[in-house]
Amino acid sequence: MNSLGNAYAAAGRRAEAIELQEKTLALTQKMNGPETRMTLAAMNNLADSYASSGQWPHAVVLISNLVELKPDGYWWHHSFALLLAQTGNSEGYRRHCAQALARFGSTSDPAAA
Repeated sequence: MNSLGNAYAAAGRRAEAIELQEKTLALTQKMNGPETRMTLAAMNNLADSYASSGQWPHAVVLISNLVELKPDGYWWHHSFALLLAQTGNSEGYRRHCAQALARFGSTSDPAAA
């Protein structure tokens, strides 16, 4: 289901992608729990589809959940900062960037930096 939802998204069939990805996330959470790799991937894919279709508030909620569940996932911090900026939440953006800098500022991982 997750792969088909991603294929719909890649083909520009956003409404179908979102519908399938919402079902996928609900089922994955129910079957595997909130913090498994499959659940996190489903959450990320749905957030991407929401963002691609301009449903910024929905994307913000999912990405903020990912940041909370896996705070060491630097890629989600980056996505969260972009979404906060996109939605005009400059105070949240500044606060989040300061937190991300505190968390990743001394990293030797070039991708996280």
